[in-house]
Amino acid sequence: KPIEVWKFNNIEDAINYCYENKDKHCWTYIEIKTDRYIREDEIKKMREYKADIIEILPVIENHALSVDADTLQEKKIDELFKEFYIKQRGIPPQEDIMQLLMEILAQEE
Repeated sequence: KPIEVWKFNNIEDAINYCYENKDKHCWTYIEIKTDRYIREDEIKKMREYKADIIEILPVIENHALSVDADTLQEKKIDELFKEFYIKQRGIPPQEDIMQLLMEILAQEE
């Protein structure tokens, strides 16, 4: 089988293209430009449509990621994690996730 690299500007285009080319006889590497993580259900859908996917690679584009090092040092790790979580997922982390983070950090000390 030939190997192809498919490149997309968003996750939805990748899913649609996998569906449209599900019968194409080739191994496939998929690169997707995105500003968020690719959810498990999205990966599952692509693999369901196109069985011969070798790898799905997110190309993270986050132009708003400019951080001042002094600001990072002033904030507590749990505050930084909350900001990161909200930025990545659009919602604040659940309390059990925060508790798990604090337990992990306590073990590291």
